[in-house]
Amino acid sequence: MTLFAQWTGHAPARVLGAVGSFAGNTTNLTNALKAQVQHFSVLIKARKYVVVTLFGYTTNTGLASRNVSISRQRANAVAGIFRLQLQLRNVSGVAVKTAGEGTVAGASSTANRRVEVFCY
Repeated sequence: MTLFAQWTGHAPARVLGAVGSFAGNTTNLTNALKAQVQHFSVLIKARKYVVVTLFGYTTNTGLASRNVSISRQRANAVAGIFRLQLQLRNVSGVAVKTAGEGTVAGASSTANRRVEVFCY
Protein backbone atom coordinates (compact mmCIF):
# COMPACT_ATOMS: atom_id res chain seq x y z
CA MET A 1 0.00 0.00 0.00
CA THR A 2 1.31 3.48 -0.90
CA LEU A 3 0.17 6.51 1.09
CA PHE A 4 0.32 10.06 -0.21
CA ALA A 5 0.22 13.17 1.96
CA GLN A 6 -2.48 15.68 1.09
CA TRP A 7 -1.76 18.97 2.78
CA THR A 8 -4.34 21.59 3.46
CA GLY A 9 -3.89 25.13 4.68
CA HIS A 10 -2.65 28.34 3.20
CA ALA A 11 -0.15 28.85 0.41
CA PRO A 12 3.33 30.05 1.36
CA ALA A 13 3.65 33.78 1.94
CA ARG A 14 4.54 35.82 -1.12
CA VAL A 15 6.50 39.03 -1.20
CA LEU A 16 4.12 41.58 -2.64
CA GLY A 17 6.71 44.36 -2.60
CA ALA A 18 7.97 47.09 -0.31
CA VAL A 19 6.75 50.46 0.84
CA GLY A 20 9.66 52.88 0.85
CA SER A 21 11.97 54.57 0.91
CA PHE A 22 11.34 56.48 4.14
CA ALA A 23 13.36 59.65 4.73
CA GLY A 24 16.20 59.21 7.21
CA ASN A 25 14.96 57.69 10.45
CA THR A 26 11.42 59.05 10.15
CA THR A 27 8.30 56.95 10.50
CA ASN A 28 5.97 59.37 8.69
CA LEU A 29 4.36 58.28 5.45
CA THR A 30 4.60 60.79 2.63
CA ASN A 31 1.87 60.97 0.01
CA ALA A 32 4.08 58.87 -2.28
CA LEU A 33 4.37 56.14 0.38
CA LYS A 34 0.61 56.25 1.00
CA ALA A 35 0.07 55.80 -2.75
CA GLN A 36 2.25 52.67 -2.63
CA VAL A 37 0.09 51.26 0.18
CA GLN A 38 -3.03 52.10 -1.82
CA HIS A 39 -1.64 50.19 -4.81
CA PHE A 40 -0.88 47.15 -2.65
CA SER A 41 -4.36 47.24 -1.09
CA VAL A 42 -5.86 46.95 -4.58
CA LEU A 43 -3.70 43.88 -5.24
CA ILE A 44 -4.61 42.33 -1.90
CA LYS A 45 -8.30 42.68 -2.68
CA ALA A 46 -7.92 41.34 -6.23
CA ARG A 47 -5.83 38.35 -5.16
CA LYS A 48 -8.00 37.66 -2.09
CA TYR A 49 -5.14 37.48 0.38
CA VAL A 50 -6.21 36.89 3.97
CA VAL A 51 -3.02 37.74 5.88
CA VAL A 52 -0.69 40.68 5.33
CA THR A 53 2.54 40.76 7.32
CA LEU A 54 4.63 43.93 7.32
CA PHE A 55 8.34 43.85 8.19
CA GLY A 56 9.88 47.24 8.91
CA TYR A 57 13.56 48.12 8.40
CA THR A 58 15.73 51.14 9.06
CA THR A 59 19.28 52.33 8.61
CA ASN A 60 21.74 51.48 11.36
CA THR A 61 21.53 54.11 14.08
CA GLY A 62 24.29 52.48 16.09
CA LEU A 63 21.86 51.23 18.72
CA ALA A 64 20.05 47.92 18.08
CA SER A 65 17.06 48.80 20.28
CA ARG A 66 16.56 52.08 18.37
CA ASN A 67 16.80 50.23 15.04
CA VAL A 68 14.06 47.83 16.12
CA SER A 69 11.93 50.66 17.53
CA ILE A 70 12.06 52.73 14.33
CA SER A 71 11.46 49.72 12.10
CA ARG A 72 8.49 48.63 14.26
CA GLN A 73 7.01 52.14 14.16
CA ARG A 74 7.31 52.15 10.36
CA ALA A 75 5.54 48.81 10.08
CA ASN A 76 2.78 50.01 12.41
CA ALA A 77 2.35 53.26 10.46
CA VAL A 78 2.02 51.33 7.19
CA ALA A 79 -0.41 48.91 8.87
CA GLY A 80 -2.68 51.79 9.85
CA ILE A 81 -2.85 53.02 6.25
CA PHE A 82 -3.36 49.44 5.01
CA ARG A 83 -6.32 48.92 7.33
CA LEU A 84 -7.87 52.20 6.19
CA GLN A 85 -7.35 51.40 2.49
CA LEU A 86 -8.82 47.91 2.88
CA GLN A 87 -11.81 49.33 4.75
CA LEU A 88 -12.38 51.89 1.96
CA ARG A 89 -12.44 48.97 -0.51
CA ASN A 90 -14.95 47.03 1.63
CA VAL A 91 -12.40 44.30 2.29
CA SER A 92 -12.93 42.48 5.57
CA GLY A 93 -11.34 39.45 7.15
CA VAL A 94 -7.75 40.41 6.29
CA ALA A 95 -5.35 40.17 9.22
CA VAL A 96 -2.63 42.83 9.13
CA LYS A 97 0.40 41.93 11.27
CA THR A 98 3.59 43.90 11.92
CA ALA A 99 7.17 43.28 12.98
CA GLY A 100 10.14 45.57 13.48
CA GLU A 101 13.21 43.85 12.10
CA GLY A 102 15.80 46.55 12.74
CA THR A 103 18.47 46.81 10.09
CA VAL A 104 20.05 44.52 7.50
CA ALA A 105 23.83 44.27 7.66
CA GLY A 106 25.55 45.25 4.45
CA ALA A 107 22.46 46.78 2.83
CA SER A 108 22.58 50.34 1.58
CA SER A 109 20.91 52.95 3.73
CA THR A 110 18.18 53.52 1.12
CA ALA A 111 17.41 49.79 0.90
CA ASN A 112 16.98 49.63 4.68
CA ARG A 113 14.39 52.41 4.88
CA ARG A 114 11.37 50.35 3.89
CA VAL A 115 8.51 48.11 4.99
CA GLU A 116 8.27 44.78 3.17
CA VAL A 117 4.81 43.41 2.40
CA PHE A 118 4.24 39.63 2.58
CA CYS A 119 0.82 38.11 1.87
CA TYR A 120 -1.01 34.84 1.70
